[in-house]
Amino acid sequence: MCVNHAEPLHQDPPASSTPSSSAPSSSIRIGPLTIDHRRSIAAVGREVLVLTRSELDLLLYLYGRPDRVVPASEIVACVLRAAGADANARFHVWNLRRKLSLAGVPSDAVVKTVRGKGYTVELTAQE
Repeated sequence: MCVNHAEPLHQDPPASSTPSSSAPSSSIRIGPLTIDHRRSIAAVGREVLVLTRSELDLLLYLYGRPDRVVPASEIVACVLRAAGADANARFHVWNLRRKLSLAGVPSDAVVKTVRGKGYTVELTAQE
């Protein structure tokens, strides 16, 4: 069920998102959000967000699949690595959006819901 399940969740960002300098960055940007995947932190501006491992993994999983909508069932199996209802994925997305909103990021500026299909990240979201 998991797409590219063998790949680690905490990996270097895709080549297209790294600067062309000789030393690749450990940070990725999703709209106003910056994620340092090597240090496992996310920030909006200078405000570091307190995210759970599951919330950070969710962001990185969606970021690694920019051209597709990821169903909730795949999030449960591949990100949360649990057997359970899609409501489990919805809860994690809801909580992540809540934390982003508290940092001043509109609730759907980063993680988008595609009704009846699943979730995707908005890579072109404006700051």
